[in-house]
Amino acid sequence: MSPFEALFGYKLSLLPALPSPTSVAVVDEHLQKRQQTLQQLKKDLAMALNRMKKLVDKSRSEREFGVGERVYLKLKGPYLKSLSLDPVSKLSPRYFGPFRIVSKVGNVAYKVQLLQGT
Repeated sequence: MSPFEALFGYKLSLLPALPSPTSVAVVDEHLQKRQQTLQQLKKDLAMALNRMKKLVDKSRSEREFGVGERVYLKLKGPYLKSLSLDPVSKLSPRYFGPFRIVSKVGNVAYKVQLLQGT
């Protein structure tokens, strides 16, 4: 069953757009119910989005670093192999560094001086 069929109770058929006031009362009723359902879905999705954002924002913190400061990097995926001497495993270090910040590239992006040879 498609999401459309679950929501509206029938399979999607591509029909041309109907004018707002139609001559058939049942069609008008159906269009009105559909519009109300879509508005309710949009409202529910917005509430869910706000709830998820609040939960994520609880664990976030704003951090700013200056040029010359030293920071640790958390690497994942193929970048982990470039700095790690050991094969990737659950016991390998999670953070690498400290590395010196060379410049600030964006609001949350920094250019760091990596080790020679990497």
